[in-house]
This record gives sequence, structure tokens and C-alpha cells, in this order.
Amino acid sequence: MNTLDFIKEGREYVKTPVLKAALNLLDKEDIESHIALAFKNGAEYALENQWISVKDKLPKLDKNGISDDVFIYCSNRYIGVSHFSNKEFINPEGFDIIDNVEYWMPIPKLPK
Repeated sequence: MNTLDFIKEGREYVKTPVLKAALNLLDKEDIESHIALAFKNGAEYALENQWISVKDKLPKLDKNGISDDVFIYCSNRYIGVSHFSNKEFINPEGFDIIDNVEYWMPIPKLPK
């Protein structure tokens, strides 16, 4: 999503009933621009901070003890796709264990 999309989303958010009522009491244009900017900055921060340290949290396991596929980053600068099972990251194309994983992130859902 580019900056214009974020601003558009922020402007749509401003149109929600509660904010719309509050904006009617204030300088709407000034408040609208601040909300759009805050929305954009928050979205950018969220997109830039998706990597999760394996020291902080591991991927969620299903009832079979296997995670969904995730992106991984290893200390040897390898970036790829893996799943997590039995306390190890496994190559989804085989059964090779991937060592030195430092960070992981969920694979985002495709847009509709």
C-alpha cells in the first residue's frame, strides 16, 4: 500500500460516525489531516516491525503440532519460508531442519 492509499484509508476512517460527530465541533480539515497522518504513520510502523525474535515468541502450532508456513531470517543471512514443528524450523519442501533462525514473521494473506 502506498502513501496515497494510507491517506485515503485514514480519510475513510475519519468518516466513522463517532469521529464525524466529534469533527463537527472542531476544525474539521485540520483534525482530518492529523488523523490521516497518524493512521499512515501507524500503518508504516506496523509494516516495518513485523519480524518476531525467536527469543520472544515462536509460531503458533495447530492441533497436529505444526505451524503455518512463515518467513524466516537466519544469522547466516538466509531468508526463506519454513514451518515450525517439534521445536525446529523445517524446510517445507522436504524435511531438512533449518538452523540459526533468529527471526520469523507470518506470511500475510493475499488481498481479495
